[in-house]
Amino acid sequence: MGLKILEIDKRNEEVTVKIENLNDLWTLYNIINEGDEVTARTQRRVVLKEGTSGERKTMSLKLKVETVSFHEFSNRLRVKGKILEGPSDFVSYGSYHTFNVEVQQKLSISKVKWQNHGEAKS
Repeated sequence: MGLKILEIDKRNEEVTVKIENLNDLWTLYNIINEGDEVTARTQRRVVLKEGTSGERKTMSLKLKVETVSFHEFSNRLRVKGKILEGPSDFVSYGSYHTFNVEVQQKLSISKVKWQNHGEAKS
């Protein structure tokens, strides 16, 4: 069984998926490319008071993807990019974030144009 598609938004060229197993992470590694936009719930360290190390907050962020790497030993996919959208009181747009995508996570991917992604990355 393949990657579970939860929603397809054709107008915005966006697909929302749920990762159900390790094969899904590998599939996403072959689908997500530099320049794509990925939205997911994530944890980010936020400094609320000067001089503190901050605290981790859960939030939804949208990244413009720069790199994607598959880490089979930790069973996760790392998607790094610049923040395009998120809670403005906690993040500055243009700063970097990395999603650690794991099994059971949901995320949305938007591309300029979806095409047949049957071919693997070279």
